[in-house]
Order: sequence, then structure tokens, then C-alpha cells
Amino acid sequence: MNIPRRRFIHLAGSAAALLVASRVGAQTYPTRPVRVIVPFAPGGPADIVARLLTQKLGDHLARQFYVENVAGAGGNLGMRAAARAAPDGYTLALVSSSFMVNPSLYPHVPYDLSFASAGMGTTPYLSGELFKLSLGADLVHVPFNGSAPAIQSTLGGHTQFAFVVLAPAVPHIKEGSLRGLAVLSAERSSALPDVPTIAEAGFRGQEADTLLGVLVPAGTPREIIDLLHREIVRIVALPDVKARLDAIGFVPVANTPDEFAAVIKAESERWAKVIRAANIKAEL
Repeated sequence: MNIPRRRFIHLAGSAAALLVASRVGAQTYPTRPVRVIVPFAPGGPADIVARLLTQKLGDHLARQFYVENVAGAGGNLGMRAAARAAPDGYTLALVSSSFMVNPSLYPHVPYDLSFASAGMGTTPYLSGELFKLSLGADLVHVPFNGSAPAIQSTLGGHTQFAFVVLAPAVPHIKEGSLRGLAVLSAERSSALPDVPTIAEAGFRGQEADTLLGVLVPAGTPREIIDLLHREIVRIVALPDVKARLDAIGFVPVANTPDEFAAVIKAESERWAKVIRAANIKAEL
């Protein structure tokens, strides 16, 4: 079956991502509950951020925003559900770096990236492949269905080390059951200030952030874009939200649409090179 493909424009980069389709005026939007699709399982960073956003959006806009987890295929199942939804502003989707990676990894995705894991296709997995390529190391990738089981495998000594998102690893590192070798961001994480960056550990050019950003389909009314942009920028600046994001290793960035478009273009091209060089194929 052919899946309808959506073209997206960029609203802003922040600590969360929203896919919005609407043709109603900002003065009346929203008038009923808004579904926020998270294309990953509950409990992960994207899910945590989505629930932070939905609570704050609902509180301020006086309408319910609720999360629906649609996991599978590296995020593509959730994106397909979003692409099939009516473009009325009442279905949103929170996406992460997989949005930029999947067009190079999968033969078909349910959206068009025009400018262009725990598991296959996730940023931690590709970070491991980049590390492997850069060092010419003979490493075997063992995929898991999420960061939590990958961490448990390392805790049990079944795998020697793991590339995972920060949030589920922080408690184990702080209690000493895991050793944090390096964070893959350009700067140290305030959640783990004693863990060096990958560059400080002696491996330059290995930085790899898991990005979340706000997206809207082309053609979304400007007043809806402006409303959501203002709301999300306001939300990620709230002290309690910033503290929660900091605790799970995310730094909110309220940049412009053009700035975030440039980030997506650069990240898409960078990971496409890794995917080609490592001859990575998605298991469909």
C-alpha cells in the first residue's frame, strides 16, 4: 500500500518536537482535545518530553493535550499514523533524530524530508557505528529494543559497553554500577559533570546529540505556527521544565525555523554518510 507522504517546514528547534497540521484560526484553536503521537515506547526521553509539553500546553490553552505511543520501525509507524491523520491541528507528533536518519536508512518513509536505539536507526546506534568506522575497530553491534535492556545487558556483563541515551543511564552511573566513559555532546552534561566529553576522552569528531525539534507540515496557517512557537518557547523556558529536561540530559534551544532547518540538513547529510560507509540496511 502506498503511504501518503507529507512535506514539512520547520517551526523551531527546542527540547521537544511537534508535527502540526491545522487549517483553523489561532483565535479558536484548540476547541477540543489534541492527540500527540510519540513514535516510541513509553518511558523514553521523547515520551518524557512529550508528557511535559502536553501538560503545559493543556494548562495554558485550556484544552486537553494527550500522548499516544505508536512505536515500531524506528519511528516510522508513528509518523505514518501522523501522516494519515486529518490536517486539522488535532493530531501532533513528537519526533527525534530518527526523523533525519530514516530517509537514508529505510527504502520508504511516510514523509518527505525535502532538504535534505536503542536499536537500528537510533542516534546511539549510529554513534557506535561512527566510532567503529573512525577507529577501524572490530566491534559487533548487539541491538536491543530500547536503552533500558541495552543497559541491563551491560550491567550483566553480556556486553562490554553501550551507546545509549543519557536519561536511563544516569542513575546507574551515579550509584557506581556503570562507568560513564564519555558523553557524546560538545559540552559536558550538567547531569553528569564529572564525565568527560568524547573529545576530551581523545576522540574528536564523534559528537552526536539526540535532537528533538518542532515541525509543521507546509501549508499550516501562519497564525497556528506563531501560536505554537510562542507557547513552546515559553514552556521550555519555565524553570520547572528546564530542571526536568536538565535531569534527563536535554538542553532546550528555542531557535528560528531557518536555524533548525540548517541543523536538520546537516544532521541528515552526516548520518547518511555513516549509513552508506557502514553499509547499514534496515531490517524490514
